[in-house]
Amino acid sequence: MTITEAKMRSVQTDEIAQLDQFLKELGRENEFGKDVALGNDDELSEEHGRDNNDNGPKCALLREHLESARVYLVGLMPAEYALSLKMAEQSLDCVSDSNLRNRIEKFIHGAEVRS
Repeated sequence: MTITEAKMRSVQTDEIAQLDQFLKELGRENEFGKDVALGNDDELSEEHGRDNNDNGPKCALLREHLESARVYLVGLMPAEYALSLKMAEQSLDCVSDSNLRNRIEKFIHGAEVRS
């Protein structure tokens, strides 16, 4: 393995780890997001003491884009990876935790520079 290949692998591994962390945090913050996207939001909103709003489906969409970006990164598909990140950025406003939202946005913009 050349030095360039090793550096590329290191960057890829770091980005995968960051995506995994974001997905973990989004899952914790939006435990019921996927159920909301499936139309089961009334029961879950009451159960979790949250207002019924439109953020659930949008955050489920954000998760989907970040999961897709991870798959494309692992599969060495840079154009698809970049597109998934761009689409994820369009769904970022559903994240109520401003620290998490800012970290994801910074990651997306950093990945655009590297692509």
